[in-house]
Amino acid sequence: MSQALLPEPEQRGGAGVAVGRIVLGLALVALWELLHRWLGRDVVAGLADIAARILEIARDGRLARHLGVTLFESAAGLAIGGTAGLALPFALRLAPRLERALHPYIGAAMGVPKLALAPLIILWFASAWPRRSPSSSPRWCSS
Repeated sequence: MSQALLPEPEQRGGAGVAVGRIVLGLALVALWELLHRWLGRDVVAGLADIAARILEIARDGRLARHLGVTLFESAAGLAIGGTAGLALPFALRLAPRLERALHPYIGAAMGVPKLALAPLIILWFASAWPRRSPSSSPRWCSS
């Protein structure tokens, strides 16, 4: 019984696929630069400008600070959501009347794309989050 029960998956593409991916990536970079030159820097930022800005905020420490805040908020959201996701089924199992009352809503919520909920979650919870400094918002957001 040392042989696998399922056959080995076939290798698809090989080197041709890898070259195609590299060519596509380079074509997208070239298109980006063309759009930057054609539309101007206020519409499409140049890749060199983006790299320079990233290096600038990495050197002065803002990148690390904002990355830390983002990681903390992501971890807190995962902890809260994971705890609720683990506790809710047990609570519903212990309270059958509550489970019968909430079952249709839980079933309906499963059919809603999670991406569609993102704007609602931002509207509901954004006022509780601390305001970001103006330097962290993109140039085009400022009036």
